[in-house]
Amino acid sequence: MSKEEIARAVQLAVQDEITKYSYKIGSYTIKALEVKETFEKTTNGLLAFECGSSLGKTAYSAAADFSKGDKLCTGLCLVATVCEGVAFTTRFVQIPYGQKIYIFAKSTSVGLMKFRNLCRASDGTIVGC
Repeated sequence: MSKEEIARAVQLAVQDEITKYSYKIGSYTIKALEVKETFEKTTNGLLAFECGSSLGKTAYSAAADFSKGDKLCTGLCLVATVCEGVAFTTRFVQIPYGQKIYIFAKSTSVGLMKFRNLCRASDGTIVGC
């Protein structure tokens, strides 16, 4: 066998092995992306469920504050409710910076509701904010 024939035989052997590994890597990549997709869908569903729960709580608090004639706390609750709606929407609609919008909306809602609850005495009456 000549040097050239040996070199071509080695080249073909290496080429075949590399091709096998590239197919394996491609298959593993597809599986990893499928797992990632499933994880994202599950996480978005859980986050949307939590937003729906918070949306109901803030809307109920807004209605309760409105019935008491409390304009400040009603306004805080309404803004928090809108923020929860925005956060809920970002889990299903693909928009640029959706995750950042979600975090901003949720933190705004939580902060407003904490502030509203700090302005309440244990019997539900408003104290100085």
